[in-house]
Amino acid sequence: MKRTTPLDDEDKHEQLIQEWVELLRQTDLPTPEPGIAYFREHGEIGTGSLGEDPVEQTLTLLEMADISTLTSCVSDPDTAAELAVAVRTHPEAFRTEVRIHYDHNGITESLPILPTTESNIVSYELAAEQFLAAFTTPAAGESMGMTELAQTFACWYRNLTGELLDPTWAGRALSACGIEREQNGVIDRTWAEGASPE
Repeated sequence: MKRTTPLDDEDKHEQLIQEWVELLRQTDLPTPEPGIAYFREHGEIGTGSLGEDPVEQTLTLLEMADISTLTSCVSDPDTAAELAVAVRTHPEAFRTEVRIHYDHNGITESLPILPTTESNIVSYELAAEQFLAAFTTPAAGESMGMTELAQTFACWYRNLTGELLDPTWAGRALSACGIEREQNGVIDRTWAEGASPE
């Protein structure tokens, strides 16, 4: 790639370094510790104790309007698995990036919130099935836009995995789940109560 503006000016170079450092500061939360939640609110990193009910406390943090990133670290894999189920079925995951960690014999492990397979396509379809089951419901005579559904699914998937999912692949994964389509819409289906991304 050819540079269009030279960087021989020290001020410009320093500015680029500061922008890079700021970007790193905004993307990295501290190393998780059991019993602690880390979150980004208004660009600042905050922490909170998960208390005696880490699942409920994590969901409470997830529901806070200004939190864009949330990492919870619990004390054991069973609680982490319970938390993963609660998070992946919570509509606030449409707008908040979530990661789950747990302590395993003194070592902090990361738990995938969505199950994965060796095949990306199969992983996408499994995620689409879970998404549809959690956030939509059959409704005779109702319809929803396929674009909105695919974009919301792709956003939810990214927030729970950290992986970008192209809206085309999101649409294919949703279609593989047997939803009834008509032109650019999904028929006889609507958002579940409290799950609309609006």
